Amino acid sequence: MFSKFLIEEKYYLYSAVVITNPSRTFFYLQQKDEGYQIESFRLSYCFFGGRIEEGEEEKDSLRRELFEELESIAADLVFKNSKRLFYDCFTNILGRKCRFLLYESVISDKNLEEISTLPVKEGKRGFLCKREELLIIPFISDLKNTRRRYLKFIENY
Repeated sequence: MFSKFLIEEKYYLYSAVVITNPSRTFFYLQQKDEGYQIESFRLSYCFFGGRIEEGEEEKDSLRRELFEELESIAADLVFKNSKRLFYDCFTNILGRKCRFLLYESVISDKNLEEISTLPVKEGKRGFLCKREELLIIPFISDLKNTRRRYLKFIENY
């Protein structure tokens, strides 16, 4: 099992999803709240997702995280349209080796607009931003390279 191998190698595993429209011009992000456990991440933005628990399959982890963070109707829509893109390996701000699996969920402009009006269950808020804003908003430092890599990946769109 892929995840088991990485846990045995002392990697911390994470999965997250980029929620976007078909033209990849708008993105729905999560803003961490003022009480987030890592102080330097407070009020920063990130993709929806989180840690893969030991023994949990990658896709199951993404589903669980989405249902923990979003209203059910939004979580279901995002999950059903999620496709795995790539992973990044890095050492995070706490000095832990991480493997970060990135998914993308492409949903209609109408659905993206609708889910962006729903409350989030974790974090301060959901935030719908334009592609140009994605590079300049304060993003969680551990994921800046992943964000850059994703934007390079979609350059042709």
